[in-house]
Amino acid sequence: MATVFIPSANDPAVFTTDKFPLLKDGDGNTYRTVVKANVNGSVDVYSKGTGSFGGDELLFQYSGTENGASFAKGKFKNNTSAAFNSFFRSSGSNGEQFLKDVKTKWYSEAPPNAATRMATLSGYQSIAATTQARQTSNGPSSLTITTGAGTTTIVSPTQSQSNTDGTDPKNTKLDVDIFDVSITPEGIKENYGSYAYPTDLGTNGQDFIQFSIKRYKPRNFNLTRSIGIIEQRQQLDTVGTIALPIQPSISDSNNVDWNGLGINPLEMELVNGSLNIMSGSGREYLSGDNGLIERLKSMGADPNTLKAAKLYFTQKAASTQGLLSRFGGGIVNPNLELLFQGPTLRPFTFTFRLSPRDKTEATQVRSIIRVFKEAMSVKTASQQFFLAAPDVFDIRYCQRGDSTRDHPSLNKIKTCALKSCNVDYTPDGSYMTFNDESNTMVSYNLTLQFQELEPVTSKDYDNNLDQIGY
Repeated sequence: MATVFIPSANDPAVFTTDKFPLLKDGDGNTYRTVVKANVNGSVDVYSKGTGSFGGDELLFQYSGTENGASFAKGKFKNNTSAAFNSFFRSSGSNGEQFLKDVKTKWYSEAPPNAATRMATLSGYQSIAATTQARQTSNGPSSLTITTGAGTTTIVSPTQSQSNTDGTDPKNTKLDVDIFDVSITPEGIKENYGSYAYPTDLGTNGQDFIQFSIKRYKPRNFNLTRSIGIIEQRQQLDTVGTIALPIQPSISDSNNVDWNGLGINPLEMELVNGSLNIMSGSGREYLSGDNGLIERLKSMGADPNTLKAAKLYFTQKAASTQGLLSRFGGGIVNPNLELLFQGPTLRPFTFTFRLSPRDKTEATQVRSIIRVFKEAMSVKTASQQFFLAAPDVFDIRYCQRGDSTRDHPSLNKIKTCALKSCNVDYTPDGSYMTFNDESNTMVSYNLTLQFQELEPVTSKDYDNNLDQIGY
């Protein structure tokens, strides 16, 4: 499917592309562009990678309703008139043609309901009269994009489908409806409530750690495209909070998976051979005049090297190991290199000593332990035919008794699953209780082991270097 605009991961109303040719102004400057188009017909054009910290820099904005470009924000906000003339009026500028190409392509790829609305806007009426809007979920037909800079981008054609009722047809190759499923837990609390230990934690101005209990929801998937797109996780509902004092031994550990991997010259030849076989020329690759052995000879390889190469490939064919080392006393140079393998998920462990001082705190302590255990428990669904995921937790270090203020000198934590909850009811080595009706233990040791649901990536860090962040 040859589409140019792709949905934004952060906003379903915005579609983004960097596939348009260079934009040129009247002074001869060229800009690699990133275009963000909104389903309301507006378009924002950015200069790719020229902003602060390597980000994209806004050049101008276009309103389909007003049919006009604005430079009031972004790079040229202090000299809007000169910028407008440079892009849209000066000799040699191609802003008008560039914007026309963007609007034409966007109208042809916009969701059908959005294209219907856009066709009524003054900025798209002439385009709607000459350009076919998207009618099926398989994307638009072919389109050639040409700008004043003389560069042409050709979008590969897709097979159009007839559609008599004006709605998107079903995908006949994949029953995507089966993925639109929700396993809803049964018999769970709508809200656990709010708890704090000690009871004056929210009023004494001290820093604390807050656990917000969230109802788990899976990520959204878009499987109607040629490749399934994993979208942002759905917004999670808060169903309870627990506030506890910050304990000693605060730490985090950020890790990335790098492994030492090698690929030797003969393995590279196997890769080359695989490509030749897939292209239908495998026999010539192995034994032709320009085959592997003949090319080794032409490189000046001595007979011993040729025998070693043959022995190596024999080892591969026989699915054995160590022939070259066993018979030749050596190996093929592996070209070992440390290569990136993927992210990791960070674990966090917290240990709290809970020692109630009165009846109210005793009730709070018992409830806190109960809520952690209940929230992390597996949920049943559909008369126990299915099991649903436990609740998850947002964990925040709060500053000076204010639950809305993140602690700038401590790490942030992404949404976590509670994997283990361990309670030591006799942390002092003896059985001791208060003389209340519940015989509350004098002290409890609560150990919680969490792990983040998602890895930390560079996009999780903002531009505020005064905070530690993740």
